[in-house]
Amino acid sequence: MKPELQNKLFEAYPSIFRQKDLPMTQTCMCWGIATGDGWYNILDSLCNQIQNHLEHNLREDQDPTTINVEATQVKEKYGGLRFYYDGGDEFIEGLVWMAEAISYRTCEECGSLGTPSNVGWIHTLCPPCRDARARSPDFWPDKDNIMNHKGSNEHISDHNVVIVKENEAGELYIDLPQKIIEQLGWEIGDDVEWEETEICEGWGEHKGFTLSNLTKNPKVVPSE
Repeated sequence: MKPELQNKLFEAYPSIFRQKDLPMTQTCMCWGIATGDGWYNILDSLCNQIQNHLEHNLREDQDPTTINVEATQVKEKYGGLRFYYDGGDEFIEGLVWMAEAISYRTCEECGSLGTPSNVGWIHTLCPPCRDARARSPDFWPDKDNIMNHKGSNEHISDHNVVIVKENEAGELYIDLPQKIIEQLGWEIGDDVEWEETEICEGWGEHKGFTLSNLTKNPKVVPSE
């Protein structure tokens, strides 16, 4: 989200976004609001209703100090809005569910009526914004096109595109570019471990993996 829109939310609802200035060791709100501008009105309406409920609609037996809402992370995931928070009650939980549901019908870029994509990276967009994003030089349509791009490894901007290959035993593997191996200081015969993870890009999240060189950086097993 553009800084000016994000700051409007921060200024209008300072108690909800109190964690925005905390370090990454304590909250994910330090990364700001990780969505497109098209969901600004959804978030504005959600925060307005949360604030109104906290100020006027609490029951006598509810403690405002425990129900007070603080956003811990706001982002896009799998084409929909995710609003994570501490505190709240069942009513606020319903507000968040409704806001997240509406996001699946709202273009993340411009706020018009949108639909989630059914191929490649999942984004909720209107047809014009989807076409515009597809024409962008920074857009990668789907993982299959990336892995089979021209049938060879290629360097694109700051990304290295590699081909998934299959050996005679039917096992899949990739060849790391020599430049990366040299930059990492890795050598032939090093023991490398991989682990599945989620990767957050500017355009959304996707499945990926991390590589760890156990030869260069062996794991330390805690002593009992």
